[in-house]
Amino acid sequence: MIDYETFVQNAKQLQERIAIACEGCGRNPSEVTLLPVTKTHPARAVDYAAIYGFKAVGENRVQEAVEKRKAITTVIGWELIGHLQSNKAKQAVTCFDRIQSVDSIKLIHRLGKLVADRPEPLALMLQVNTAVDPAKYGVRCEETDKLAEAVLGYPKLKLEGLMTLGALRASRKETSATFERLRQTRERLGKAFGLSLPELSMGMSGDLEEALRAGSTLVRIGTALFGERMEGPQVRVSKVSKKPQDDNLATLRQWHFPGTALAVIGDPIKHSLSPHLHNAALQAMASKEPRFKNWRYFKFKIAPDELSEALPLLHTKGFRGLNLTLPHKVTVLPQLATISPTARRMGAVNTLVWQPKGYDGHNTDGYGLAKALGQTLDVALKNATVVLLGAGGAARAAAVQCLEQGCSQLWIGNRNRERLLALVDTLAAIAGSKRVHPFELTLPLPEQLPSTGVLIHATSLGLQPDDPVPIDLTHFEASLKVYDMIYGPQQTPLLRKAQARGMAVANGLSMLLYQGLRSLELWSGCRTIPIEAMQRALNTALHKGDCSHHPYSHQDGGASECSSKTHGRSEHGIL
Repeated sequence: MIDYETFVQNAKQLQERIAIACEGCGRNPSEVTLLPVTKTHPARAVDYAAIYGFKAVGENRVQEAVEKRKAITTVIGWELIGHLQSNKAKQAVTCFDRIQSVDSIKLIHRLGKLVADRPEPLALMLQVNTAVDPAKYGVRCEETDKLAEAVLGYPKLKLEGLMTLGALRASRKETSATFERLRQTRERLGKAFGLSLPELSMGMSGDLEEALRAGSTLVRIGTALFGERMEGPQVRVSKVSKKPQDDNLATLRQWHFPGTALAVIGDPIKHSLSPHLHNAALQAMASKEPRFKNWRYFKFKIAPDELSEALPLLHTKGFRGLNLTLPHKVTVLPQLATISPTARRMGAVNTLVWQPKGYDGHNTDGYGLAKALGQTLDVALKNATVVLLGAGGAARAAAVQCLEQGCSQLWIGNRNRERLLALVDTLAAIAGSKRVHPFELTLPLPEQLPSTGVLIHATSLGLQPDDPVPIDLTHFEASLKVYDMIYGPQQTPLLRKAQARGMAVANGLSMLLYQGLRSLELWSGCRTIPIEAMQRALNTALHKGDCSHHPYSHQDGGASECSSKTHGRSEHGIL
């Protein structure tokens, strides 16, 4: 595939061509959208389009778009411009923001039922076979009334316009007539149903001038932007798994990105929600501050034995900031230029900031927890009574944050006595007094254990629906507030039981958000990160099952792996 610089040249040439064509027919170029068509091009083509500033890309096949969405690292809209079979409709409505190729009443009914409970309507266009070509999909002009009427019968379907393809091997006069018929059909439908139908999707690189003269508002361009198409869907795939591969050390060695790069590194990394969160935030920030227009967040699969080579490469290539997930949060420490005092006390880092002599290490876990407790449960850690369950990395970060913010008491419970006492010893220098009280979860709860305050759960119990509740809640009053670091399933057995007893509860989604927000503050220097955009991106990713197969390192109970698409936990670092 062509490089990014060539793509930029191609895009500018096409935009100039559109401007000249619009000037020739008395139109404003701002009325016209150029839709990059990435079908059969590598997933990197989608990243190119997003980095350049295009708002959406067009794809012909549902499955190809699904695979590319998993492989890309940027945020962009998706439009289906190829034929849609009814049996692919369910997948299509979760993958595409707009479907341009609706050409049957059966498909309309299927789509209408699938999106009936969605908060926002699904945008559609009717595909019209204005060339009356039996080799093309689409309905005849005179059949569009029935389809428009069917769409109007579903409140969550929004008809935005019409789409057509120019005739192959036709003269310019014949092509213009084909496009003109689409414009006339739109006018007729508008009058018949009282619709505005703002979009006319017609015109490609070979006939865009004719399309623009006929009133096209959207031209679909592939080869003229990305070069000659490659045979078959070009998502990078493994010969064994046939699934998209993550960027890795090999691609990092060849890496070139003209903007400001951020990334998360780990192994495995497919589970990471960080690109969703950060790219959504960066897109919102770019709309207000132009300096963020070329900031993008990527992900790299870096194995443990590759970190010593990868980190200097990332620094040399100018990655402004990094998030670290398993297994690098501890092993990276000797390679850092500096480490923040809080991160040292927590024993791990999850956020790196570029400096001329190397990376500075930070840990945003504690910040994320404190903000999450305040926002979801109205809990301030200063003078709070805290019962903490767990003795692994996440529990250590939580304990340090509680002590640093001045909790009045910290009770730590764990199943493994040896690990429990090791954590208490580690915290002794921070505590400075007898505020830390260990207790074993395998024994009866101590009588002195407070019956109210805030309970923070930082173990693996709850990832599976049949997991037991980690502590006997009958010991506590209904005023106890319960925070579970697990965010998938969104209601664990602990939270269900606590809620049934009248206790206020919250899961780890909020911690995940505020961890990411703090990292972006450190990299950008901004104090007004658009958390609403991050929240929307997170909700979308969770709804589509993008947070699958996340591993956990549980120092208090061995290692486990989340194998369900609905499981996840904010385990000592950005995910």
